[in-house]
Amino acid sequence: YYLISKRIILPSKDQLQRFINSICSNYHQSIFEKVNSQIEENLQSEINKILNIGEDEQVTWFQRFKEYPPAASITSIKNYLEKYERLIIIPFDSVDIINFLGTSFSRDLFKQAKYYSADAVKRFKIEKRNTLILVFLNETRKILLDYLAQMHERYIADICRQCANIYNSELKQYQNKHNKALDRIVKVVDYLLEQELEDSTRLDLNSLFQSTHSKIELSESRENMRKYQVFLKYGYSNLLQNRHQSMRRYFADYVKLINFKAPKEDSSLVEAIEIVKQLDNKELKSLPNDVPYDFINKDLKKALFDQNKNIKRNIWEMGVAIAIKEFLVSGDIYIPQSKKYISFKSLVYSDKEWEKKKDSSYKNLELESESSKAIFALKDQFIAAVNIARNRFKKDDFAEIKDNKLKPRKKDALEELPEVERLQKILSSSLPKIKIEQLLIEVDQMTGFSRHFTPIHKQKSHPADFYKTLMAGLLSQATNIGM
Repeated sequence: YYLISKRIILPSKDQLQRFINSICSNYHQSIFEKVNSQIEENLQSEINKILNIGEDEQVTWFQRFKEYPPAASITSIKNYLEKYERLIIIPFDSVDIINFLGTSFSRDLFKQAKYYSADAVKRFKIEKRNTLILVFLNETRKILLDYLAQMHERYIADICRQCANIYNSELKQYQNKHNKALDRIVKVVDYLLEQELEDSTRLDLNSLFQSTHSKIELSESRENMRKYQVFLKYGYSNLLQNRHQSMRRYFADYVKLINFKAPKEDSSLVEAIEIVKQLDNKELKSLPNDVPYDFINKDLKKALFDQNKNIKRNIWEMGVAIAIKEFLVSGDIYIPQSKKYISFKSLVYSDKEWEKKKDSSYKNLELESESSKAIFALKDQFIAAVNIARNRFKKDDFAEIKDNKLKPRKKDALEELPEVERLQKILSSSLPKIKIEQLLIEVDQMTGFSRHFTPIHKQKSHPADFYKTLMAGLLSQATNIGM
C-alpha cells in the first residue's frame, strides 16, 4: 500500500542487476584510482615492459610468468630462477596492494589476470590495468617461490634416488665378490687350524697355497674384501659427490635469490646457507674451521672429512642442498614470501587478532567459548557417538567390539563365489572396448557436468572448439595419459 500511495514502482530484476553492477563498478573504479595514484614512474615503466614484447623475445614476460613448470631439471630450475630474478627487480612492493583491495578481492583479480592475455589487459583503463598487474605480480612471486622450492625438492629427490639405485646395484656386485673372497679366507683359516705345528716348526707356505688357494687368488680376495668395505662406507656419498658439479649450475643462484629463514634464530642450516653465499661472492676463500654440519645426513657425514680432517666443500654443499629440501618439508626453515613454504607462526593469529576474532570464530564454528563447557560438550558428543556405534555393531555381521577392541567376524569383507568370478569374466569379455575420451563424452551426455565449467569473467559465450579443449584438458589433468 505504501508503494502504491507514493507511486513507487519496483524495478525489474534486470534493472536491479544493472543498478547493482553500476554501483560495484563505480566502487571498484574508485579503488583502482587510489591504487594507481600510488604508482611511481619507474614502476609504471616496468609494468609497460612486461606487457610488451621486448627485443629478441617471442612472448611477453606477462605470459612467461603464467607458465607452469616442466619436470625438475637443471635447465628448468635455471629458467625459473631467471623469471624470479626478473620479477623481483620490479618495485611493486612500493604499493601495499592487499591493504587497498583485501585478500578476497585480490584473489578474484588474480584469477582474471591469469585468464586475460597481455593484449586484453592493455585494452583496460590504465587504473584497472595497473591494479590487475600489481595483484598478478604480488601473487606470482609467491607462486614462483613455491615452484622453485618444489623443483629443487624433486631434483634432489631424483638424484638421491638415482644414486641409491646405482649404489644398491653395484653393492650386489661387490658383495658377491666379497662373499667369494670370504669363502677363500675361511678355507685358509680352516687349513691353519688343522695344522699341529710345534713352536720351532715353520709353516710351509707352498703347501698352504697348494692345499688352499694360490697367492694371487688370496691377494685378489683381500683386495675384493677391502673394496667392499670401502664401497659400503663411501659408495653412496661418492656417487652424490659426483653430482655436485651439475647441481652447482643452479644452486649458487638458488641460495642467492631465495631468502631462507628459520623459526629459531640459531639455525645451523641458515648459517650454512649464508656461508655458501659468502663463498660464491668471494668473501670467503675456503670453508671456516667452525662451519656447521650437524644437519648433514649420516650417509654423507661418513665422507665429509678428508685425510687431514678438513671438511670437503663439495660433500658439505651437497649436504646443504639435501638439508634445504628436507627442512622445507618439515618446516624447520621457511620462505617468508612464498605461499606454501611459510612459517607456522604466520598461520596463527596474534594475541590482538585473536581477541578481535575470537567471538565470531566460536560462533561460526558453533563451539563453546568457555573451556569447561566445551570439554563437557565434547564428552557428551563422544559418549553419544560410542552408544550409536555400539548399537549398530549389535546388528552388524561383519565386525564386533570385543574386549574394547574391533574384531571382524569374517576374514574377508565379502565372500566371492566361483560362479561370480566366472560371470565377471563373461561380462568383461562381452563388453565392447571404448576410448576413454568417448567414455567421458557419454558420461557428460548423461550427467551434463560440462555445463558447470564456466569462464571466470562469467560470459556465456565459449571460444571455438571449447568442448574438445575441455575434454582434452580434463583427461590430461585428471589422468596420467597426457594430452
